[in-house]
Amino acid sequence: MDVRTRRQHISPKHERFNVASKKNLNMRTLAASAGIVGIGAAAFALTPVASAHDVVLSSNPENGSVIDEFPETIELEFSGVPQDLFTTVALSNADSGEVLTSGSPQLVDQHLTFEVPSDLEAGNGNYILGFQITSSDGHATKGSIEFEVASAADAPTTTTTTTTPVETATEPSDNADSELTAESEESSGISAPWNWLLAIAGVFVIGGAIVMMIAKNRNQK
Repeated sequence: MDVRTRRQHISPKHERFNVASKKNLNMRTLAASAGIVGIGAAAFALTPVASAHDVVLSSNPENGSVIDEFPETIELEFSGVPQDLFTTVALSNADSGEVLTSGSPQLVDQHLTFEVPSDLEAGNGNYILGFQITSSDGHATKGSIEFEVASAADAPTTTTTTTTPVETATEPSDNADSELTAESEESSGISAPWNWLLAIAGVFVIGGAIVMMIAKNRNQK
């Protein structure tokens, strides 16, 4: 019996069994795939997000700003509500690196307020307020803001003085007059012979040119 004959003798019951087996296999495959996707989604949802750390949204003074006088209080506003744990700040001179004061600020909801000591002597310059908080996600977070104090009253003033030049007139002396007269006489005496020589040379040049023209005309004739 060849292959075609054997295929023709397969009963309908066997054919239905094969179709059902294929359907069950496909359903098991889909169920396994759905389970894998569900496990991955749950793991992603339970993973802590690093961007959940609280960051500074605004501050007073503003970060990078220039103000006229040193502030009495420094305020920070965070993106979340930090936990009231291990919250500290330190105010430093950005130019020298000296820590001027430090302490524990007041923390209310998203707002941090630090009272600057009244006896703190700080003039013009650049300052940094560094802070450490415990973010709402439980992680320790550090950061800083920087501002500059440039008071116009403390700025050095420069005065410019202008001096008017005084003109002094000097009368020529008799010796100077005599020297100028002698120089003019010498220059006139020297230039006179040269004038005669140039005149004589001009006469010779003109005469020579006339003689050459006459000789040329004779040759042509």
